Amino acid sequence: MEFYDQLSVYYDYIFPAADQTVKFLADNFGEPPQRLLDVACGSGNYTLAMARQGNNVTGVDLSERMVDLAREKAVEIEDVAFLPGDMRHLSDIGGHYQGVFCLGNSFVHLLNDQDMKQALKSIRERLGKAGVLIMQTVNYDRILKFHVTQLPPVKNDKVQLVFKRYYDFREDGLLDFRTVLEIPEGNFNNTVVLRPLLVGKMRNLLSACGFHLEAVCGGFDGRPHDAESPATVVVAKRS
Repeated sequence: MEFYDQLSVYYDYIFPAADQTVKFLADNFGEPPQRLLDVACGSGNYTLAMARQGNNVTGVDLSERMVDLAREKAVEIEDVAFLPGDMRHLSDIGGHYQGVFCLGNSFVHLLNDQDMKQALKSIRERLGKAGVLIMQTVNYDRILKFHVTQLPPVKNDKVQLVFKRYYDFREDGLLDFRTVLEIPEGNFNNTVVLRPLLVGKMRNLLSACGFHLEAVCGGFDGRPHDAESPATVVVAKRS
């Protein structure tokens, strides 16, 4: 828990909202006002960015600490709400949304087909007719093909921060994602298990859960997806 307490303090320095990502979301969701749901919202940077554009946005995260941080930042922003919740169980959120987004490699914390399908079906239930889902993960086709064991570190000289990220390949096909947060208070280590979700598998899961895949990009700049792409970004519609 000490790792997450420290991470929450520095979260916005590691994962600020990127203009390119906000533009991609806005272009695919359409002109505001839209009713949007940010699943696994973290401290709410993208929830707030989309709300500032005139959308009505709800952010949901499993971490109550992250939800509290997001609420603190949203005091003077209208049409935004933050709730604790599990992406596999969104029935308590209520209502329907024109768009849902799940960013930051969050979806691959679900480690099997059952949990992933449950999450996608739960998201689909929250989407209105022809509602749009945007999901982003690391490009695991690249990770597995080239046996990538380390991602570029995130550095922020302003707060003397370095965030290092490593992959350890497991015999069961999953990955141990090891992180080291280096800050003035010391070094904090954490390991979480992830499922390296390939594009082909993602297509199958989306289709099985009632989505039509519209596009697969290699990043929020819209580049084509291939084995060299840094990310996998999918745009799908509720069918």
